Amino acid sequence: MKENEKKDDLDLFLPTQADYKPIQNKESVVDIQSGVVTNIRKLQPMEQLRVASQRANITLNEKPKSNCKHCYERGYIGYNPDKSPIICRCMFPKETEEQAKENKGKVPLHCLPKKVQRRYIREKKKELRKAIDKESTMRYIRMLKEQVVKEAKDRLEERGDIVTSGTDVVTSGTDEPTKESEDKNVDKG
Repeated sequence: MKENEKKDDLDLFLPTQADYKPIQNKESVVDIQSGVVTNIRKLQPMEQLRVASQRANITLNEKPKSNCKHCYERGYIGYNPDKSPIICRCMFPKETEEQAKENKGKVPLHCLPKKVQRRYIREKKKELRKAIDKESTMRYIRMLKEQVVKEAKDRLEERGDIVTSGTDVVTSGTDEPTKESEDKNVDKG
């Protein structure tokens, strides 16, 4: 009885074959001008590419290059297993003027010869080491300055010339002018 009860419980949770629906991979496209709804797979390959690029907000050239050695002016180089066309690189626009100004003189590292890549990486490592050394040197100098100031304060406290209370520093000693300082004040006045 226990096995039958378990099977009944499982039947409640497992869907039956009637619950499954076949997957339908239909992509419909609405032509804005005529209002006709068509399946994207029934369109010409270039029209399929245009629809896909509009959906992905990617701009494409109006026409493929006439001397393209990859697609021979078709705009696509073949088909995927799902019968969608594979777009050719000549359909993508070149850089905009802003991108060209920004990238002027910059060549991607992977496009350079290996010897140049290694030299570039060596120089960047050297610059990084210098920056790290400079920073560590500056940190060391700051630490030394703080140490010297602390030692000076400690010596003054030991001699009794300076008394620290919290954040206030009070100097003890006479503020009476010496004979030399009086002479200087007289000469000025």
